[in-house]
Amino acid sequence: MAFNLFTLGYLIASICVVILLPLVITGLLYLLYIAYVRLKFAHMPGPKYSSFLFGNLAELKRGFADGKTFPTIVYEWSQKYGRVFTFAVLHETYVMISDVVAVKHLLVTVNCPKGARPYDTLGTIYGQRYLGHGLISERCHEKWAKRRSVINPAFHRRFLQLSMDQFNASVDLLIGKLKRKADGESTVSMLDEFYRLGLDILGKVAFGTDFNVIFEAKNHFMEANQLILSAFLRRMRSPLEDYNPWSRGHREEVRATVRFLRKTGRDVIEKRLAARLNGEEVKEDDVLGYILKASDYLKNPEYQMEDVVDDFVTFFLAGQETSANTAAFMLMELVRNPDILERLRMEIEEVLCGRMEVKFEDLSKFTYMSQVVKETLRMYPSGPAVPRFLEKEETVAGFRVPGNSNITIDLFTMARHEEYFKDANAFNPDRFNDADAITQNASIPFSMGPRNCIGQNFAQIEIKVIFAKLLPLFDFKWIPGQSYDIGETGTLKPKEGCQNYITMR
Repeated sequence: MAFNLFTLGYLIASICVVILLPLVITGLLYLLYIAYVRLKFAHMPGPKYSSFLFGNLAELKRGFADGKTFPTIVYEWSQKYGRVFTFAVLHETYVMISDVVAVKHLLVTVNCPKGARPYDTLGTIYGQRYLGHGLISERCHEKWAKRRSVINPAFHRRFLQLSMDQFNASVDLLIGKLKRKADGESTVSMLDEFYRLGLDILGKVAFGTDFNVIFEAKNHFMEANQLILSAFLRRMRSPLEDYNPWSRGHREEVRATVRFLRKTGRDVIEKRLAARLNGEEVKEDDVLGYILKASDYLKNPEYQMEDVVDDFVTFFLAGQETSANTAAFMLMELVRNPDILERLRMEIEEVLCGRMEVKFEDLSKFTYMSQVVKETLRMYPSGPAVPRFLEKEETVAGFRVPGNSNITIDLFTMARHEEYFKDANAFNPDRFNDADAITQNASIPFSMGPRNCIGQNFAQIEIKVIFAKLLPLFDFKWIPGQSYDIGETGTLKPKEGCQNYITMR
């Protein structure tokens, strides 16, 4: 009996050693790796780690709990530690950069590739293919460059000029809707309306499709983008979110939503392809036409339908989200700066002379409006940061940054540095009146270098048409008690939705 008990105890102990020893060794190696990574960046400034294991995760979570966004937290750190500093989360150390000279060098000269974590998260979310290998998430520069070169013509001057009728028509639909709500008492979320408008314009101009979003009380397309972006932010803030047992329902909802969006894209693409095969007259010079041309042009057997869907979903996301947020921020600042608003209305009247249709040649005459748009984008870049991966060691603003480093170009902070912009936190469109007085490349809301935003002209035209048509017709009153705070769901937006009372002028 004693022998049997001894043998049993020996077996249990042996099993425990076999199971636990690898875990202990793995844990020790992980801790050593963290120590190694932290040592690599010990010579650089940054906030003190509150925990050896978790780095600055606790400080970030406290900031989020206080209602701050990641860009505003980083902005505060930048005020303390300078234009180049580091922070850490678990075993990852991030180098934040908001120095103009360094940013240009890294994005243009070095052309740093995109990092794995943020872009792979967009490519596949909770195990479900989302943006896949689209223009935003594709990290291989050679593959990206081939597809971009073919799609580029869809955003050239000629295409945008031909699309002006649709820009006008979509805004006219919104005008008709707002007239019904212009009683001075109904609460109108203009951010919500700009989302709907952006989807309407994108669907018709880019894909030849009507998503029927402007008048529907609830629309799955609009809700889908917001849910997925919220999930993206949730994953970035919580590194272990994929394994959280209490988030299973949320993860499945997101996966189902992604499947819905990709099916929508697949249906639109297949409808266009079927029309081609049937000899029907189809539009070839919109975004979808050039996406399909890219798929033919590459002659790559690996470039299948799902790759075409990747580009569709990419433009579906980026084409309406950023422009809607910018329009909402711009309206927010105009409402609380009535002198700027009236000056802008005067310019619209001078250019259009009471005409409601905005022509392509009018756009270049909106000089002051261009300044207002630039100032809005400076203070509220929808994509506030550009993650990149530094493959080889570089000296950045006097600091040695090791190779194989996660670097982030901090657009939000850079455009609010007092060294680059006087009274940087004040909304002042006149600062763009004198190009020589502006620090070159200090405000680059569409990034710079080869991988700058392909749709930046599209977005700015859309915003100009929106305000040229809305401001002469409506007065907007900011609903009392509503904050002017910044919110985020992967992109920046007015935290409380830009709620207004509207009346006819």
